[in-house]
Amino acid sequence: MPARTLQDYIGVRTRKEVRCAEALVIACATESPRAGGAAAVYEWVLAGDSPAPFTGALHEELHDLELAVEERTALRAAHEPGRAADERDFARGAAGALAWLLGFTPLSS
Repeated sequence: MPARTLQDYIGVRTRKEVRCAEALVIACATESPRAGGAAAVYEWVLAGDSPAPFTGALHEELHDLELAVEERTALRAAHEPGRAADERDFARGAAGALAWLLGFTPLSS
């Protein structure tokens, strides 16, 4: 069995799992802000040349700490009363996708 590299996994998920989740969001999304937030996260973690949705971070190798920082930043935005409702929904979608990548329990609505 070949040795696994760090980037075989994004958080606790395989790249294949993340690609499937991205395809599902794209196929089933109804242009909702929440789906857009999740799609932005998947694009960021898979492409490597897209900035993170909230911190704007770029990466070559993605580590759990970077995922966690982005997840916490998205959660903060999701609960910020001064943001528009669609911006908070975008943040909820991003936070949910990041939590899934990290193996956390689902974010309640």
